Amino acid sequence: MKKTFLPFVALLAGLAMLTSCNGDDDTMVELPQIIEDYIASNYPAYSIDESEEETLCDGTAVYEVELEDDNDNEIELTFDSEGSFLFSETEISTESLPDAVSSSIASNYANYSIEEAERQDLFDDTNRYQVEIKGDGSELEVLLEADGTVICEEEDSDG
Repeated sequence: MKKTFLPFVALLAGLAMLTSCNGDDDTMVELPQIIEDYIASNYPAYSIDESEEETLCDGTAVYEVELEDDNDNEIELTFDSEGSFLFSETEISTESLPDAVSSSIASNYANYSIEEAERQDLFDDTNRYQVEIKGDGSELEVLLEADGTVICEEEDSDG
């Protein structure tokens, strides 16, 4: 009994190790050809790491695509449902937020603190900012114009 039990345990341990090493929960959806062409033309050194369909807090249906190069540099791109490029997203320090955005958060969300910030570089060379804020027992994602105008907010589903 011992002789047949040990190989079985070893097999289970090996399978468990393979499963834990492959803890890649990256999401992949099929992208329209126009998006694949855009990425190939504009980001030839990058490969698609994740892709998913999402709805922005303003109700816009989008494709979100995370790219990665051989040096582990990441870029996040967002496209509308027709495949047109909308914006790229870059994580920034909370101290890098424009004063107008920080002031807007302070006045509109007085009981919240900024946890994370991202700058969205739009197709028209303007910027917006998405901030994750925490307070009052909840976490919110707030999207703001560079002048501090709140576009929309939603409960942070990742928090």
